[in-house]
Amino acid sequence: MSKIITNLLSLITDKDFQALESRCLSTSIHETINYDENRKSDILAWLLNPKEGHLENDYFLRTLINAVYSCMEDSQAENMPSAFDMAQTALLNIQIVRELCIDNNGKKKFIDLFLIDPTQKLVITIERKDGSYAHSNQLRVYADWVEANYKGWSHLFILSDSESKDHKDEFDPRYIQLDDSWLCDALLDLTNRGRVSNYLETQFRDIHDYIFGEWEEKRDKYYYKFDEITKRVAQVHCETLRLLEEYQITINASNFSLLDITPSFYCTKILPQISLINNEEQQLLAITQQHYSVFEHLHGLNEFDELEDKLSTLFGNDILTELHANNIYFTLGKHYSEGKYWPVSFEIRRNRNELDEVVYVFNLYISKYSDEVHHVLADHIAKAFNKPFRKNQKEVKLTDLGEFSGLDLSLNSELYFCIKKNLEKVSEF
Repeated sequence: MSKIITNLLSLITDKDFQALESRCLSTSIHETINYDENRKSDILAWLLNPKEGHLENDYFLRTLINAVYSCMEDSQAENMPSAFDMAQTALLNIQIVRELCIDNNGKKKFIDLFLIDPTQKLVITIERKDGSYAHSNQLRVYADWVEANYKGWSHLFILSDSESKDHKDEFDPRYIQLDDSWLCDALLDLTNRGRVSNYLETQFRDIHDYIFGEWEEKRDKYYYKFDEITKRVAQVHCETLRLLEEYQITINASNFSLLDITPSFYCTKILPQISLINNEEQQLLAITQQHYSVFEHLHGLNEFDELEDKLSTLFGNDILTELHANNIYFTLGKHYSEGKYWPVSFEIRRNRNELDEVVYVFNLYISKYSDEVHHVLADHIAKAFNKPFRKNQKEVKLTDLGEFSGLDLSLNSELYFCIKKNLEKVSEF
């Protein structure tokens, strides 16, 4: 049995790999659905409607209006009903129209969400954006139409933009631009307080996690320590994952990276020609396809992902890191410089020694390619390491600070003491 097959079998029988396999599954149908602007607007309309089956009456609508008044500027307040009046306004009779068709010089235009209460003489106009920009003067056209057709009424104009884009000349100052944070907070508030039925709580959580907000591991016990386990697998089996990522399947003079082969590609391009590849390749394909969901998640990770977390845990948030496939750079926050080069940066790099064994080397780079304001700092640190800059020299490299067989960062490890000692030395400047 070849080394790569042996290593692969060791990987898939690891209890942590098996724990990932049980978690790399879709537990909600919402994960498989693409929620575009129209679908998000439909769901937003359902939430904002006080008479809908979410049973929260005007809770979401009231939260939206509170967000409007929290975000508006003084210049906008002049053309809006007062916050006091809105707080006293009953909202339970609001009617919501999706894609209200209006006429603009003979052309049809559609307002995403049009909320109206004739008894209160209140109109709320909402334009929804999810990654797109306002265009064709649509914001101005909608606001002008509402003001012309509902004179003397109270008007609120809202640009609901999940990505907070800068709409530049297309923006109309009558609008209050909001992201989705107000809605996410409202949804989480409902689920965290246990004030709704289990059925509705599940719906609200899904709406938050898969439509307007982001899923977080800590809110779902099923995924407990999912990220931690993933990085541990990538660290323990880093050599195997590298072998798999570098492995190429050759069919008819075309090469395909093993871990880039999707189930669809496997079924349409590989299986019909499976006899053209050798037994080892067939075994590798069979195993990686059987566990595709886990390998898709692990693809691109390595031992430095877990190391990055440990550096932050041990040395605090002052550490800034930059992760790569074969190494990790880090520096102190107070030495941070925008741009391609930091004035001082440590590196832990994966190498192979003369016995072809994987080792990790600890390096230090002191650079004057960084912003000029940091050049004095670079000079001081270079001198502290007895390697001052020569005339016109732009970078000092110290590549003999340590070599380690693994990435053990326990408090008694050699690597920990090496990092700690050198961080303390540069932190004096």
